Parts: sequence; structure tokens; C-alpha cells
Amino acid sequence: MKRSLVPLLIVVLLVPFVVQAQAPVVLDRLQVSLWPEYDRPGVLVIFRAALPAEQALPVGFTFRIPAAAGEPSAVAYRQDNLDLISLPYERQVVGDLALITFTTSVREVQLEYYDPALQVQGSDHRFVFTWSGDYAVGQFAVEVQQPAQATRVSVTPALGSGTLGSDGMTYFSATLGGLAAGQRQVVEVAYDKTGSGLSFERLQPVQPIARPASLGERLRAWPSWPWVLGALGVGLVALAVVFFVRSRKAEGGARPGRLRHKPAMDGGARLFCHNCGAGAEAQAVFCNMCGTKLRRNE
Repeated sequence: MKRSLVPLLIVVLLVPFVVQAQAPVVLDRLQVSLWPEYDRPGVLVIFRAALPAEQALPVGFTFRIPAAAGEPSAVAYRQDNLDLISLPYERQVVGDLALITFTTSVREVQLEYYDPALQVQGSDHRFVFTWSGDYAVGQFAVEVQQPAQATRVSVTPALGSGTLGSDGMTYFSATLGGLAAGQRQVVEVAYDKTGSGLSFERLQPVQPIARPASLGERLRAWPSWPWVLGALGVGLVALAVVFFVRSRKAEGGARPGRLRHKPAMDGGARLFCHNCGAGAEAQAVFCNMCGTKLRRNE
């Protein structure tokens, strides 16, 4: 009786480890980007999936995509420097779906394919995307790129008002919340467009608004500023010379007038220089101020 209990006890102890090894994968976040008529006819569909930090690695993935999409255009993982590195994968067609299977040792992966199911009737364009619920998702986000020259864009469920991206394209995006495994999510896109042009042909990157240059920066960038500074220096020197000459003339003008005779305060006769007008003693021969020989009236 005791021997029969030993195998049963071993099975009971191993069950939690087996259940843990077969635990389903849960995505921390999944963003689905829908870019109609981007660089090919149809719709470019991009899955960007992120695993939670507690998820053990490596992890095997299997995503279902439309079989009509053919081979995926990218199956890759994202490095820390944001570069995408291709991953080997297997594709198996089951009915109208294709199973894309691959294994990753990193937490962020990306899957891209072109869905040809875009319906066009005149200017009316419509596309319906369906997430098949391959995995439970903590945060399910959707992004729709407005095609170039498209008008009256409508997205269901509503993704808010569009915002201008750095590439010049308008994007509608929103996080719709969490999804359980097997829970489907449908996104419908409709817009008006004439012509068959692709968005990639009309990309217009948005240039950042430059800060106005300061006065110092503009002067340094001006090729003639050294000559302007030189002319300013010459002008200052010339102005200084003018002021000096005028001050000397003002000093000369302040001298006494050219008087010939002026009686002395003591009643004696005095001489005055005929050149500068300065007074001189009666017995002086030359002017003490300018050195001119004094004239005497005989």
C-alpha cells in the first residue's frame, strides 16, 4: 500500500512545474499600426509586441495573419539602440489564415505584413482589421496613418483627433485597454481619396522651428563685420582729432584783443603786442607770449 502512494506523490509534486512551463504568454503591450497605401497598394500592418519584465525567456510566438498577405515583410526583434534584427520564422497556411511562428530571446518584437484587403470603390476606401486574440494583452493600442491626399478619415473605434508626426503625416492613435486571450478586436478605417498615389512618395519631414539668432550671432555670421569695426575705429580717431583742434582754437580765442596802447594802472605807459595783443613792459623788446618783436610808435 505504501509503494502505491510513492508514484502518486511524485506526480502531485511535478504538476506545478509542468503547469508553470506551459503557462500561456501574456503581452504587456501590443501596438497595431495600420498604414493604408503607404509604399504599396493595400495596407501595411505592423505588430509591435512587448513582453512583461517577469516573463521568462526565450519565448515562442505564433501570430495569425491573412493568408492572402503572403510572406511577412519583417519578423524582427528590437535592440537597445532601436535597430531591428531579423528573426527566422516558419509560415503555415491554415484555411484563409497563415501561422507565423518564431522564437525570441528579447522582450520586444515586430511583425509586418501587407494586407491586400483594402476595398476601393471610386473615391471611397475602406479597410477592416481584426485582431484574432492570439494572446492576452495588458494594453492594446491602435495607430492609423492618414494616407496622403486622403480626406474625411473615419476610424472605428474612435482614436481621437489626428496629430502631425515628424514625417509630415497625420496619425490617429489611442490605447483601447486590455484584451483577454481569444478576445477579438475589430478596427474599421474609411476615407475618401482620388488617384492611386502612395504616401511614401509624398513624405514631407517637418523641420523644427529654428531659434532666432541673437544680435551677436548675426554679427559674427555677417562677413563684413570686421570692416565695419575698422571704419568705426577710424571714425572715433577722427572725432577725437576734431575735438582736440577745436579746443586749441578755443584757447587761442580766449586771449585779449589786439590793443595797441593801454594805459598802466599806475599811470605809466605800457606796450601791447600787435600780433597776440598781450601786454608788455615799456622797456620790453619782444612779446613774452608769442615772441614777436614789439613795435613802438616814434
